[in-house]
Amino acid sequence: MPNSLRLSTVGALASFYLAPALPQLLEAEPDLVLSIDTSDHHVAMSRWEADFALRLGRPSRGGFTMRRVGTLQFALVRPSDPAVVPIVTAYPGPWLETPEMQALQAMLGGSRPRLETSDLTLLRRFLESGRGIGVLPDRLARSLTGNPAVAIEALEVTREV
Repeated sequence: MPNSLRLSTVGALASFYLAPALPQLLEAEPDLVLSIDTSDHHVAMSRWEADFALRLGRPSRGGFTMRRVGTLQFALVRPSDPAVVPIVTAYPGPWLETPEMQALQAMLGGSRPRLETSDLTLLRRFLESGRGIGVLPDRLARSLTGNPAVAIEALEVTREV
């Protein structure tokens, strides 16, 4: 009989961190049926909308069992051409208080973001053009290594998963 589990997580965690490990997991657990919901919204665990969730922040309320399963490192991605005036990219309003956005604002001072998104895949795709400046989790930033249009600088910023 299949064992079904519902996981809720953000798209970037699913695409860049979970996806590479899924074939091995599913081969090792032949009775496992895994349903992955990728959204930025916290699911209602009390209403059984998911069996478990991987998030980059703790819920503001609720009595849940939480465990740190990892730490994300971050990197600054910017144009390698010093003549390019970069377009500032950032998360939208509610996520501006995250450590990575605070670090970006500290580096850029009062520069206002012209592209706001919580979709890290979209942000990565934009930054790979060499026209923007923004912060990405290190694995996403490292996937741009070898792209002559961008420069990547490791940051001393982390977040728990």
